[in-house]
Amino acid sequence: MQHTICVKEFVALPTNDATPGILKAIQKAKQEQASVLEFEAGIYPLKSHNPFKTDLTAHDAGAELLPEKDVHILLCGLKNITIRGAVDKEGNPATVLSADNNLELHSLLPSLLWMTDCENITVENFKFKRDPEFCSAGRVTKIENDTLFLEVFEGNPCYDNMGTHCMNRFTPEGELNGESLSYGPGLAEKFRLVGDRLLSLKDEKVASRVETGDIITFHQGAKTDFQCYFGASKNVTLKNLHTVNANGFAFLAFDIRNLTIENVKFKPEGNQYFTAPRDAFKLHKCQGDIFVNQMYIEGVRMDGQNMHSNFLFPVAQKDKNTLVLFSRYAYLKLPENTEMECYAKGEESLFNILSVKNAEPATLDDYPGYNYTVTFKESLEGMDISEALFLARAWEPDSYVCENSVFTNIAGAGHLSRIDHMRIRNCTYKNLMNSGIWLGVEFPSHVEGGNATDIEIEGCTFIHCGNTSRCGAGGCIGMNSYQFDAYHNRDIRIRDCIFKDSDIGIDVQNAQDVHIENCTFSGVKNEICTNNCNSGKIYVDLQQIL
Repeated sequence: MQHTICVKEFVALPTNDATPGILKAIQKAKQEQASVLEFEAGIYPLKSHNPFKTDLTAHDAGAELLPEKDVHILLCGLKNITIRGAVDKEGNPATVLSADNNLELHSLLPSLLWMTDCENITVENFKFKRDPEFCSAGRVTKIENDTLFLEVFEGNPCYDNMGTHCMNRFTPEGELNGESLSYGPGLAEKFRLVGDRLLSLKDEKVASRVETGDIITFHQGAKTDFQCYFGASKNVTLKNLHTVNANGFAFLAFDIRNLTIENVKFKPEGNQYFTAPRDAFKLHKCQGDIFVNQMYIEGVRMDGQNMHSNFLFPVAQKDKNTLVLFSRYAYLKLPENTEMECYAKGEESLFNILSVKNAEPATLDDYPGYNYTVTFKESLEGMDISEALFLARAWEPDSYVCENSVFTNIAGAGHLSRIDHMRIRNCTYKNLMNSGIWLGVEFPSHVEGGNATDIEIEGCTFIHCGNTSRCGAGGCIGMNSYQFDAYHNRDIRIRDCIFKDSDIGIDVQNAQDVHIENCTFSGVKNEICTNNCNSGKIYVDLQQIL
């Protein structure tokens, strides 16, 4: 029998701060093992927050090491429960969780939602936002030498000393146009208020790259942060969720086993053109089966969905079977009786883990992470491990499927994939600075692995994508294992896809056994680009071209 806890018993809307009441409702649901925690329609302002021990959750090179993270809503240790908001007549989320924004430049704000140690949990029918919004947009009214003037659109934030982080340019028709105008650190100058909803920005480089009538978007900051964090949980379903704006990564899933993403949107409202200054939805070291249907991502810098684990570096050899391996960023247990891939001098081999000692915090080349002492079934005798890299198969999903999804106006890639066993079907990619789908390793900056094998891309449409190369590859579909000299991306099948209005259709680097079938190219300068020096067998409509 369904047992429901109603949040309205703890929160009376309207209210200045719904956080304390929501936390009491969550605690009640946990105590009574409720099957549903139900929210009414309305706006739930989230002002107060509490510290939560994070185990130094750094997930990439830009993250700050935080032993505690301030969190508005904490979901911890919940099982067999649905956290459910209300919907309107069209079925859209009518429950709005509105987190406070302190308006401090380049600030690190509390996470709106933080999930950890949950099992069989569903979160559905919610809209997430910051108030005030973290980003703004306006139209260029004039350019004078090294200064541009911007009329901020009605309803968007407009005040003196606004941030210049992750700025992007749109055509007057609202299409992302070219490379970003600024990146995470922002510019030396800030926007200055010079009139009623009129800002000026003094920057010679930016002023030279825009034209009167262009639309410019800009953000308060761009630090690595996670507005909604889903971690260390099993059998998670995210359904009918809409992120309107975010202060960093909109969503991060870390160490989730079995994840279903259904009708999840990252889309700006009103006169905003951007949703977030970082990725929409990152999947870091997730496992099991991941299924995505009807995901919509619009207006993020960098990527739509970035999926990866991390390489492990040998730092010491204990005996003929035992290595100390270092992995950057957040801790995740390395299971025994699992397999590890090893890449050394262009060769790939497989090792079986017999035992793992508890990981210890460590640093390597000034990057934080953990040392794992790993004993393998196989002997390491005669092997040069000085430049070897390892990947844990247990830190990757068994399968990833994405269907019927849209990626548009993204100042990065749509799918950024360093995983195996991926199926992408009936998805659309439009106006993306980098590739719609980018396959392979990103090694130098973030040490994101692994390579992409057993990949199927079917029935997808790519329009105006990948004209800015990234890590040695561009195109609507790009593949490359950057700074690797072997064909580690393999068994890739691309069929029944449409490519339009782009410099390159498919860019094949560091790959082999690539099969391209029944694809259509229109307004594409170079349909298929290859490099004879670093690619293996490539087939087009069953004919081998390399």
